[in-house]
Amino acid sequence: MTLYVLDDGYNPIYVVDSFTSLIWTTCYYDCGDFELYLRLTEDALNAFQPDYFIIRDDDSSAMVIESLDTVTDAESGDYLIVRGRCLKSILLRRIFNRQFCLTNNTTINDLAEAMIHECT
Repeated sequence: MTLYVLDDGYNPIYVVDSFTSLIWTTCYYDCGDFELYLRLTEDALNAFQPDYFIIRDDDSSAMVIESLDTVTDAESGDYLIVRGRCLKSILLRRIFNRQFCLTNNTTINDLAEAMIHECT
C-alpha cells in the first residue's frame, strides 16, 4: 500500500511507501479518521502540513491532516505521528450566516447544495 500527500491544491507532493503503523478508519455516516506513524525525516516533516490531504492507492476516501506530533525513542529513533479525519470533516468547519429553510418545492439535495455554495 502506498500513501500520497497532496497539498491544498490537490497536487501530489510526497509519496509514503514505508511507515511503521497506519490506522485508517472509514465510516459511512460519520467522519472516519487516521493515524500514521513513520520515521521522522526532514522531507516528511516538510511534506506533512495541517490541512494537506492523504490518499491511499487502494481506497477511494481522502483524509485531512489535522495534527502532527513527534516522538523520540532512544532505541528506535524519532517518529512522526500524523493524525486527521476524513474529507467529510471539512463540512463541519462551515459557519452559516443565515438560516436555510426547506419549503414544499425544494429537496434536501437542493438545500444541501445551496448551503455548500453559500460557504465557498
